[in-house]
Amino acid sequence: MPTLANDTIESARNASNLEIDDDPTLEEDTERALLRSLKIDVSLKETFAKHFRIACLIQLVIVNAIFFAYGVGWLDYSDQAISVFVAATLAEIFGIVLIMTKYLFSKK
Repeated sequence: MPTLANDTIESARNASNLEIDDDPTLEEDTERALLRSLKIDVSLKETFAKHFRIACLIQLVIVNAIFFAYGVGWLDYSDQAISVFVAATLAEIFGIVLIMTKYLFSKK
């Protein structure tokens, strides 16, 4: 009596015995599509990295300006507030860098 497992095994055997027509244009089209996909991926990663580097740079400049203004005495905040502000900003920047590196150097 045939079972589902036996039918599946038989189907797999029959499929492996099929001759595949090696069409060179199909292989070339597949390679072109893969190459195009990789180029788009690299381009998106470059754009992504560029924008995040700019965002991190702007954020660091702003934090340094605030820290400088506090040090000179132009701003009057408590020491705890400045410490929390700087720590939170650094944590955010490290988070952005972590996300960026995981995305840019991910293995597909």
